Order: sequence, then C-alpha cells, then structure tokens
Amino acid sequence: MQLKDKEIKQLIESGWIHSRIIIEVLGAPKEHVESTLKNFVDKLKKEADVKVLKEDFAEAEKKEEFFAAFAEIELLAKGVDRFSWICFDYMPSSVEILDPESFSFEALDFAQFMNDLMARLHNMDMGLKNANAESILMRNNMDALMQNFVYLSLKHSSKSVDALAAELGIEHNFAEMVISKLIERNVVRENNGVYEVVSK
Repeated sequence: MQLKDKEIKQLIESGWIHSRIIIEVLGAPKEHVESTLKNFVDKLKKEADVKVLKEDFAEAEKKEEFFAAFAEIELLAKGVDRFSWICFDYMPSSVEILDPESFSFEALDFAQFMNDLMARLHNMDMGLKNANAESILMRNNMDALMQNFVYLSLKHSSKSVDALAAELGIEHNFAEMVISKLIERNVVRENNGVYEVVSK
C-alpha cells in the first residue's frame, strides 16, 4: 500500500501504530513453506484496520530436515488493541515499534483491553487442553491396538522381540515396551528369550 509520509504521520497522530514485524514459517518442502508465508502475508494485508506498507521476503533456507523462510513487514495498525491481536494471531518472531515513541491509556480502555486479552488466553488454554486430551486418547488407542497386534502375532507362534519388531514394522524398544505391558497383564510370558501367549 502506497501511503505518503504525510498520510502515515496523520494516522500515527490519530492513534495508529507504525511497526516492523518479522513472520517466520518452518516446514517442508521449500515451495510449500514459501507459498504458506506468502498466503500468511496476503491474509494480513486483508485485515481490517491494518495497512501493510512494505513487505520483504527472504528465500527459504534449509535447516536440518526442514526449510525456514521469513518476511519482514512494515505496517500500520489502528491502536494498541488491534496491534496486539495482530501479534497474537500472526505470532511474529520479532516486533519493532517505529512510532509512536510512547503510549498513554485511559483506565477504562486498558481494563477493556486486559479483559479481551484474558478471554483470548482462556480460549487458547482451552484449545490446548482439548488438544492434549485428544492426544492422550489417541496414544491410549494406539497402545491398545499395538498390544492386540503383538498378542495376535504371538498367538500364532512364539517369537523373539526382534522377530516381532520386524514382523510389525516397529522399533525394537517399542516392541519391548508393548510386550512388557502384556506381561504385566499376565497375557504374555517369556521363555528363554522368546515370548508366548499365556494359556488360559
């Protein structure tokens, strides 16, 4: 967005915040990372009460197994509350306030901002707790499923840990962990390094 210096100054004087932020994206493949970052910035440009003045994209660089890309964005946001939500929604890795140099708040405005902030944090906390509960449920289901696979395999024939791991396509340590749980349940027992189903 091409705004003249005079227009920028007028907006700042009316309460807008002039800032520079850096947004980073990590992932793979390289093309996906770069397009995701571009889409992220395009979305930011469509935000209400936000004016993107400049955008500078760096080419994605390889970081171990992933690619990292970042964009430096100069923008105007209408007020502290709008700027704060931009920071919450877009999670920039760096923020620099260019103008104004200081802020003043009415007590009522600041209280409203803090209430909005607390509401947002509570929603984020609830989302994290729900995601954690789903993760635990999924892990428990996977654990039960693997125990069933191991049990059915051993019911067919006795095997060593290595043979089980190879047959099921799992790591040795994971196979040992699953077997130990079946032993605790008295469903499987060891016999000279080979595991078998306990007859009932």
